Formats: sequence, structure tokens, C-alpha cells
Amino acid sequence: LAINCADVKQSEEFYNKLGFVKQDYPYARLNSGQGQFEPPQPNKSVYLAPSPNSMGVLLLQNKNKKKAVVPNPVLRSMNV
Repeated sequence: LAINCADVKQSEEFYNKLGFVKQDYPYARLNSGQGQFEPPQPNKSVYLAPSPNSMGVLLLQNKNKKKAVVPNPVLRSMNV
């Protein structure tokens, strides 16, 4: 799950309190994001997961820090 954040550091602290820790960015293919079908991890992003063998969240820095992040109305919550 990729989440746009107004402040990645603040969001990282929040997820750390829930037991998430920094993990290596996961790739499905062996080329580690060097191919045309799987991009590398975005700059200034942080990938957190509760354990090395589970899926986590990718925290993305909002491109315009002064503009508020608008939540997607389709997603109401992420239950952990």
C-alpha cells in the first residue's frame, strides 16, 4: 500500500509505534527494479513492514509540501 504523506518522518514515527520497522523495498523480479515493468523505489520514500516476510506500507513524500494531501474517498481505513 503506497501512502502520500505531508511529512514522511512524522508518518514513519507513527508506524514505528505500531510495530512497523524499515525493510528493504520488495521486488517481485530478481533485477531489483532495473527492468521496464518494475520501477525502483521512489526518492525520499520509506518502506515499512511489521516483519521481513509480510507486506507493508510505502510512505511517499507529497510533492508539494505546502499543499494538503487529499485522501482517497474509496479507502476508509487500513486495519492492522
